Amino acid sequence: MDANILCEVVKFKKSSPIWIFHHTDHSSHPIASHWHQDIELNFLDGGEGWIDFYIDGRHEILKPGGVCLINSGEVHSAIPSLKGGDNATTGITMIISYEFLKRLIPNIDQMYWRLETWEDQKKIAEFMKEISRVSQADRPEAQVNVRLVGLMCSILSILCENCMYSVEEFYPEEQRNSERIRKILDYIHEHYQNPLTQEALAQEFYFSRGYFSSFFKKYTGKTFKTYLTEIRLLHAEQMLKETKRSISQIAQDAGFSDERRFIETFKKYYEKTPGAYRKNIS
Repeated sequence: MDANILCEVVKFKKSSPIWIFHHTDHSSHPIASHWHQDIELNFLDGGEGWIDFYIDGRHEILKPGGVCLINSGEVHSAIPSLKGGDNATTGITMIISYEFLKRLIPNIDQMYWRLETWEDQKKIAEFMKEISRVSQADRPEAQVNVRLVGLMCSILSILCENCMYSVEEFYPEEQRNSERIRKILDYIHEHYQNPLTQEALAQEFYFSRGYFSSFFKKYTGKTFKTYLTEIRLLHAEQMLKETKRSISQIAQDAGFSDERRFIETFKKYYEKTPGAYRKNIS
């Protein structure tokens, strides 16, 4: 897990504007709410299972054969439910560089892509399967990169011809709410060490308590309490890996009320006590 998870900065190779991650049931885990400028495409190939995506307040279920698209700046999280064994689900996440896209499509900040038909998803899925094969091929890097960019441009051609809308006309309210949830998540990441409460955040951002609760759940897929706990655990995990601080000090620095509560919560999520987790790393 990465504690710097809110605004994700993807590091691309200089030679390629695409970042590719291959995943299976063994390598997939829940992804906390975050956002990035780059465009993200997710594809599941065969097997059983699905991934629940929460993207700027909407819930999308990605099943084998389907493609899920995440636009620049959209706050999103994912909860995989992938099966192992003989019917293991595999897939690919492909992130396309915002800087590269900006050169191709200068007005990209005013545009919004939405995959609405199964036909478009199927076409893009075929290109993504080929991208998966090419990226793992034992060929010279230049050949691989040129082929990957060509396949990516074929995907972009489908998106621009069939799936492109104006942000203002297609998604005006969600665009504003996306900015609001990003500010709330920024605030949580800056103050997670403090005794934050849902009531205090609702007041800080001019929400009623009831509306804040439903708004937060809609845009992150989690309750405020669950999200805050997971962020504190992410920072605690990082401190266990990277520092020699005591368990008691880590509990305090991560925002837990006491050491006992921290140990109980950590064990619930990681199936190990913090001490056992640190020993395992060593």
